[in-house]
Amino acid sequence: MGFTGFALLSTSEHMIQVRRLQASDIQQVLRVQSECYRPELIESEASFEGKLTLYPRACVGAWDGRVLRGYLFAHPWIVGEPVHLDTWSQSLPPNSDGMYLHDLSISPSYRGKGIPKRLLDVVIDCAREVGLMRFALVAVQQSEPFWERWGFSVKYTLPYAPGVDGSYMTCEGIPVWR
Repeated sequence: MGFTGFALLSTSEHMIQVRRLQASDIQQVLRVQSECYRPELIESEASFEGKLTLYPRACVGAWDGRVLRGYLFAHPWIVGEPVHLDTWSQSLPPNSDGMYLHDLSISPSYRGKGIPKRLLDVVIDCAREVGLMRFALVAVQQSEPFWERWGFSVKYTLPYAPGVDGSYMTCEGIPVWR
């Protein structure tokens, strides 16, 4: 039942493999992160390790050969309570009522190849397996239109990093590309 460990996505030039992330992948996660975010939005190695330890089932990566091209870190959480940048919890809240999508990043040269859908499909399956039908995230770098196409809506703006605001967004039900 659910995600067994890898799935393939064939694009015109590449065979992308999707699989759960492991501790040994964190250096490649840091590389992809640095390709995607402004310096103010960079998270530490410890933050990613903590998120991976917190809920490894919903931490997935997209690989072209041995090179990570995109990732998604997610975990059960309380909808309405954002997870702040470069932090992690030692345990999941016992009253988690949704899946929090902490970070979806795709290397710029691999965007437009359907990778976000493949990563989100894995996380959506994880959410279904534990009965979570609500999703939340903080959108940064003007990514709100991307998330709105998945059915998310902006609830409020919050200070997210020094000099950077984010949009807290939620989706009631399973996100579907529109």
